[in-house]
Amino acid sequence: MQSRTLRMLMGVCCLLLAGGVGAQTNPFIGTWELDLEDSEFYDGTPPQKQTRIYENRGDGLYAFTMQSTNADGSEFSSSATYRYDGEPHPVTITNGNQSQVVYEYIDRRTVQYTLLVDGEETQRGTKRISNNGRSFSLRVRITLPDGDRVTNVLMFRKAT
Repeated sequence: MQSRTLRMLMGVCCLLLAGGVGAQTNPFIGTWELDLEDSEFYDGTPPQKQTRIYENRGDGLYAFTMQSTNADGSEFSSSATYRYDGEPHPVTITNGNQSQVVYEYIDRRTVQYTLLVDGEETQRGTKRISNNGRSFSLRVRITLPDGDRVTNVLMFRKAT
């Protein structure tokens, strides 16, 4: 009887440990390239290119870096260090706006972020990784300066 109970407890512990490891795995980690052909831009003016890098810094801390070449050839970048905790974290943006980002897990393949510029929500995005982990979609609702809202749907392919 004791050995049966011990085996059951060990089995439960193994399941809990496996669940913990899976919960810590972030499928977005890596370098991603924007797929211009599969993306949709509200005004029809996509950037020339865009690269996003997501890094795991350990202890629940993540880093994001984006490099983009706009349609007119100008460069744009942003970066942030954040946690998936629903709390605002500072963002560094090329144009110098005081920005913050809030990240939250929706499920194991989906995350949502909110970008705040000068305390106001300017973007809300939902990232969803594909089943094979080689691409993700990013649906971004943008609030324009006049208050109108538009949506871009960006597709990214894993580079590394």
